[in-house]
Amino acid sequence: MRALVLATLVASTSALGAEPYVPAAARDIPGYSESPLCTPGKEDDPETDDDEWTPPHCPSLSGKTLRELSLLRNTIFARYGWAGFRKTWLREHFQQQPWFKPNKNFTYKLLSPADRENVQAIASYELGFTYQDLEEQRDALLSKAGKWWGDVPSYEDDVKDQTFYA
Repeated sequence: MRALVLATLVASTSALGAEPYVPAAARDIPGYSESPLCTPGKEDDPETDDDEWTPPHCPSLSGKTLRELSLLRNTIFARYGWAGFRKTWLREHFQQQPWFKPNKNFTYKLLSPADRENVQAIASYELGFTYQDLEEQRDALLSKAGKWWGDVPSYEDDVKDQTFYA
């Protein structure tokens, strides 16, 4: 009986003192950057009359679609073991990655300062899309699939040279 109690105590103490989570190496994660993605913009200078604010310069983000940006931003969280993605496609994507390892003790405090800065930069970039930008991205995707919003199905009848539109 004492051996059973002792074994239970040892097992529970070893579970409490579990190894800390070690994120995957940055070099093993495609698209991940340990350094900041953007160079800071120019802030308002209270000492001068120059009230111009310049947004951060992020050449590595330009030209990316919303899906690519979402993957890039969420890769940062997945590296630290976040597995609670709301979108099924994100959850499935990261579960298929060889470097991904869920961390039941995930907290945002695990993120490095550069990672936090990158998350903020990517999210800001995502919010910067105009409606016209999003329409252009949608149209580009549809044209790749051979579709177009203006497509109207048409049906031909036996009547010569007469086309009916749905």
